[in-house]
Amino acid sequence: MSTDRNSIGYLMVWSALCAFLGLGACGVAGAQGLAATTVEVARAAPVLVTEVDRSPDELSDRLRTHPDRDVVDTALVFTNYSGRVAYIKCRALDGGGHTIGAVRLRVPAHGVRFALASDASHGRDFVGSVRCAVYGHVVPSAIVLGPGALTDVKAIKRNRGTQIRFPLVATY
Repeated sequence: MSTDRNSIGYLMVWSALCAFLGLGACGVAGAQGLAATTVEVARAAPVLVTEVDRSPDELSDRLRTHPDRDVVDTALVFTNYSGRVAYIKCRALDGGGHTIGAVRLRVPAHGVRFALASDASHGRDFVGSVRCAVYGHVVPSAIVLGPGALTDVKAIKRNRGTQIRFPLVATY
């Protein structure tokens, strides 16, 4: 089928879509307006950002005893090696690359803070990745917390450490 907006196939598809949505015969102009509205709605969807402030003591407790034996979560750990406060904002992306949530952290000078993948997904199960923007000098690491097992996973720093990616993150 041709993607030319004046082609018969294009008009047939849009006419069928308009009829299905109860818009009647909306034609090419209406189809373009409908597409623009859909894009605007998608762009306007807000992403809920959670502020997280977990100390290394809380991570130590989670590493010793996992509270729920049926739950797997990923701890995203940030160690600040500088004498200044570091700020981090991370976005959780599902398997399709769509943002499902975000977290912000403030890491004190020479300190350690962590967030859980479930913080970014607001408790929803997901397998995907996390991308972070960093202001400061931090070293990332990630630990999968599972029933009776701990596994470290890869963390990648880019652009002189201002971007961090955790390619595999899971919570369920």
